[in-house]
Amino acid sequence: MNHKEWLDDVNLKYLDNKKDQTTYKIKYIQEYAKLWIIVSTQRPNVKNINFIDCMCNAGIYKDGDLCTAMEVLSLFVQYADRFPFYNFNLFINDYDSNRIESTKIIAKKILNGRYFSNINIYFSNADVNQYLTTFNNFDIQLKDSPSTLNFIDPYNFGDVKLDSIRSFINRYYCEVAFNLFTSDFVRNKTDPRIKKCLGFDIDFSSKEAFVEYVISKLKISSIKFAFPYIFKTSTNTELYQILFLTPNIRGLEKLKEALFSVFKGLEEYRNTKSPEGLFESILFSEEEIIKGILSSQGIEAQKKLLSNFSLGKIYSYQEIETFIILNTVMQESHILNYILKPLLKKGKLSKCNYCGPKNFKNDSYKIMETL
Repeated sequence: MNHKEWLDDVNLKYLDNKKDQTTYKIKYIQEYAKLWIIVSTQRPNVKNINFIDCMCNAGIYKDGDLCTAMEVLSLFVQYADRFPFYNFNLFINDYDSNRIESTKIIAKKILNGRYFSNINIYFSNADVNQYLTTFNNFDIQLKDSPSTLNFIDPYNFGDVKLDSIRSFINRYYCEVAFNLFTSDFVRNKTDPRIKKCLGFDIDFSSKEAFVEYVISKLKISSIKFAFPYIFKTSTNTELYQILFLTPNIRGLEKLKEALFSVFKGLEEYRNTKSPEGLFESILFSEEEIIKGILSSQGIEAQKKLLSNFSLGKIYSYQEIETFIILNTVMQESHILNYILKPLLKKGKLSKCNYCGPKNFKNDSYKIMETL
């Protein structure tokens, strides 16, 4: 949401300009946070819904758009009255005290004089690594029937030590969205601060190997699943990947809903100079473009499935769904029309019909052809 009128109340000196990829990064996290809040209120025994922004910036950008934490606070305000028996806890930290003061001003603007007994905001001014490992910042709310999403968005790869994130994950049941600055690593992998972040000097054969290493370091404790989404410049240079880490495959399913809502099925986000945003075509409608994207992604997903599954073996729908959710940008609602039915039509899958010909989700499928 844009609030240019609030810029008069903060010190512009501490505000950042916002680039296109930042706009879409915020939309992405905001959309997932909305779905996450709704799911959290449906989980048994949840009392505390916790969003943590470890490097929150100044609350607002120079164009009047809100930073991520303030967009989440706006969501908390939206849902607090609707779900009065849940505590909505927002943890905000930045190493720059001036940015924290600016964020406090913006938070007051969002609350607009209203008091919510179930919204709590905890401000901190610390180095991100100190913040993540000072557990008395979080213990009460994060250990008492929590649903926690920790957003870690550094300015470069060297800001956050992987061991600090690991310490947090080891202590708390949570989901994590970590902005992994692959461009910084590619440019500066011999820089001592990169070694400091990794914990030791290591030589990676490729950027992909580096990303896999980071994921392997963070898939610990309750974290079982990970999914990266790539952000690129308009010249197709990769900037960073948002690594989403979750204990439950259902978290990835909701993430795919957020991805589709914001990026309309695109496999990665790429900056555009067009005022139309994601789609620049004047020949096709957005609906036609999205359908084409899904058809293309469906074909690639079919290839991945046939390349990784064994000829003649029978797999349940749930096994196929899990593979697609983990390995493609497609969401569960796309599987039937863009993957299963085309493969069945081509004779590359055979439906077992354990529950009749019209029941697809409770059935199993035999692989008739592989790649």
